[in-house]
Amino acid sequence: GFILGAVAAIGAAYVMFSDETEKAATRQSILNETMEEADGIVKKQTSNLFALLKVAQDETASKEARKNAIAEINKISPEYLGNLTLENIRTMAAKNAIDQYVASLRKKAELEVIQSRQKKLIEKIDEKKNMSLEEEVRWYDYLAGAIKNPSIALMAGGSGSIMAGQINAAERWS
Repeated sequence: GFILGAVAAIGAAYVMFSDETEKAATRQSILNETMEEADGIVKKQTSNLFALLKVAQDETASKEARKNAIAEINKISPEYLGNLTLENIRTMAAKNAIDQYVASLRKKAELEVIQSRQKKLIEKIDEKKNMSLEEEVRWYDYLAGAIKNPSIALMAGGSGSIMAGQINAAERWS
């Protein structure tokens, strides 16, 4: 008896562990997809910045082209990049400002992706709720019709009894 109980307990623990492992893998997969989508958004948003940065930091480019590139960089995000100049574009301060800007874009993109997914899930849940409600209404309408008109019950059940018709109708619509 004790061995059988121990084997059952081990089996139950294994099933619970595998379920938890599967849930964790699913959560990790969702997180990875969210991060990938956010990274794609950030790459699109920063591609112009990095192209301008390359021109601004290129010592072989004309001073005018470099100034124009820095002016464009300043316009992208005055809050983070507004203090960049020709003199400090190649410094650690410039790198930190750009890193902070990219980090803020990443957080914003992640939030947007999460909100978008949440909105889609809510829409799907509402769709399911509405569909379930419609199906339930159809079932009750059918049942009410069968009670009011026994011929419907006979067609649904074919057994000649109203109760059998109602049971068959319920089975059909559930």
